[in-house]
Amino acid sequence: MESLHKAVGLNKHWQSIGLASLLSFVSVFSHPLLGAEQGLDVAIIMDTSGSMNKNDPGRLRIEAAKLFVALLGRDDRVALISFSGRAYPVTRFLSLNERKNEQKILNSIDKLVANGKYTNLHDALLRGYELLHRKSQFNRAKHIVLLSDGKMDVGNAERNSELLEKTLDELIPKLARENIKVHTIAFTKHAYIPLLKLAAQDTQGQFMFLENPKGIHQVFENLFERTKTPDMIVLSEDSFVLDKGIQELTLVATKFKPYSTIGLEDPDGNEIKESHHDNSVNWFASRQFDLISIKNPAQGYWLVKYSEGGNKVYVVSDFKLNASTTKKNAEPGSPLQIQAYLSKNGHKINRKSLLKTTEFKAKVTSPSGAVIENLLVDDGSEIGSERNDGIYGISYAFDMEGTYKVDVTATGQTFDRKKVLFVDVRSTNPSMPFFTKAKENKKSLAELIKQQAHESEPTPKDTPSTESQTTETEQAKTHDAPPSETSDNNPGNIPSPVEHEEPLPKQSLVQDEKENASADTIPLGDAFFAFIMFNVILGSLGGAYYYYFKRKQNKAFRERSKEDNSLDTPEQTQGKPIEPTVTNSAEEFGGMSEDTEEIDLDIEESISSVLSDIDLDEDLETELSSILETEMSKLK
Repeated sequence: MESLHKAVGLNKHWQSIGLASLLSFVSVFSHPLLGAEQGLDVAIIMDTSGSMNKNDPGRLRIEAAKLFVALLGRDDRVALISFSGRAYPVTRFLSLNERKNEQKILNSIDKLVANGKYTNLHDALLRGYELLHRKSQFNRAKHIVLLSDGKMDVGNAERNSELLEKTLDELIPKLARENIKVHTIAFTKHAYIPLLKLAAQDTQGQFMFLENPKGIHQVFENLFERTKTPDMIVLSEDSFVLDKGIQELTLVATKFKPYSTIGLEDPDGNEIKESHHDNSVNWFASRQFDLISIKNPAQGYWLVKYSEGGNKVYVVSDFKLNASTTKKNAEPGSPLQIQAYLSKNGHKINRKSLLKTTEFKAKVTSPSGAVIENLLVDDGSEIGSERNDGIYGISYAFDMEGTYKVDVTATGQTFDRKKVLFVDVRSTNPSMPFFTKAKENKKSLAELIKQQAHESEPTPKDTPSTESQTTETEQAKTHDAPPSETSDNNPGNIPSPVEHEEPLPKQSLVQDEKENASADTIPLGDAFFAFIMFNVILGSLGGAYYYYFKRKQNKAFRERSKEDNSLDTPEQTQGKPIEPTVTNSAEEFGGMSEDTEEIDLDIEESISSVLSDIDLDEDLETELSSILETEMSKLK
């Protein structure tokens, strides 16, 4: 089988203090099908309003979107749309089985520029619908992935309401009728959360929310697992075991910090790195993660080194775990069956010697985050199965509205496999509460959603600073452009007819906002204060050196003069020219180094104290410390 992806080259360039830009893929990827046999048509729609530059200055959404494309299969097709005041198709649907097509998509994603003034969500969804309606091929699953950080805004309040009504009354029902699943990602608390939720719920898609951009690649990993159900390997912390049937391994390793270096140790104890690997390894390094592909990996124990955790291992193998639920959508309280079995080359395995030592489990994560682990059994209770026929299952009642995540695993003595399933639990018509409430209050749907969005604004305690409340219009440039980027922010508890929150990975997303934001931006006030302090300290440093040097020089000169006077009598010196005293700093000022070392230590301690008092980005602090060392060495 062909490799998941081939990286021909990578150009990496780190820019100014504390910020690093992801450079585009120079390579093209060719990859086999990782999961479901049905090909996908995916329209990726990226918000290109100017506010994206503020919410995601490191362009982390760009590398995450590339990761998603790289993980998709050879039988999938991808189109790219950017939008702000209007939506523009950047690329038509291109098949990933051709290198030039994939390269074109990756290059187009990398060139997106966020400089639009408005946010036209209706036009974004409409262009996605038109593209899928006209160009999607028969018997292909149709998906839209929409990222946005703003509310419906075309510069006219009346027009905004009109477009919102059309989106709710016409466009979303049309997407649902044609079985086009809309997956929405809200990047900020200022995003149109109720509308994005309804778009996902009514089309059986997935709604996700990001407080900051750090976990965006894990959101796309979730989307990949939801749409393709790939074969995976179970990780125990940062280690995993491969069996001899693995044809190809793909690892997505999350980094501690942008400058972290990921390592991978094989069963023979050899360490594989981005800078040191053979031709069987393809490696793409980004600020958030490394994407590593290995053909015919060695059987045995592997270790991921220097990673934050939350890693994913996808594999290509003829030996598979097949897992499913009787339905992907259910009403609250409806029991569903979770089923699993092993197969080899497409044929179900019923070898008792193998199954006897294999344990099948289903770990169910509810929308609230509660986790329940269930043991699957082969007792014939599953639909269409008999006792001891190799099909394992359990009946499970999904009571809470929202999206459940089900991790199904099969663990044997020499192997393990994993599949991730998603079950959406919701009322028959998720929008009905909105329609009913609108009718009772004699309000339009647009007015009601506006009210819901207003009620969900953060309390004064949580309200961001005046600067962060700047509107998208003020942040953006005064014109729209077809290419675009994406961003991320954070909503509070948004009232909606159905809570449809996706439980995201532990390392991702909604925690440590300040820490995560500081990893991508340097506060201007801190940088300016540090600059002023360094000038003051360096000035003091120069003055201190000058003062002590002159003091020692004068002292030595006086000592030499006394010594000369004591050697020459008045008669000897009379009439002789007085020769100037030449001092040698190494000889005459031998005691000076001890004093100056004390001065150096005091000054360095003072500077370190100042730096520790300032809550600086780690990269900025490292850079400033480097400048200090350079200046100190010059003075010495």
